Amino acid sequence: MNTISVSVRVKNKAEIINLVLFQKIYSTSTGLVNHWLTNNNSEYRLEVIIDKEDFVVNPTKIIKALDIETDEYKIAEQMMVELLEKDVFQLQNY
Repeated sequence: MNTISVSVRVKNKAEIINLVLFQKIYSTSTGLVNHWLTNNNSEYRLEVIIDKEDFVVNPTKIIKALDIETDEYKIAEQMMVELLEKDVFQLQNY
């Protein structure tokens, strides 16, 4: 199972929190969907959906708990770096 770690700032906390996201892959009629989300027991919920049309992590497809102050663009940037470093997400030349 693939996992990645994302650092986020949370309301009323001075330190940065690292959230571990687990990958779930779904097959739909339009193709595969990569769904990255925190464990159900996590205090802070974070979900990222990457479908077959996405060439990058789309900030509009990030769902986060209200306590998470880090904006979606910074979360998307961190995820792209992690996914590329772990070869989970590969850039392709067309």
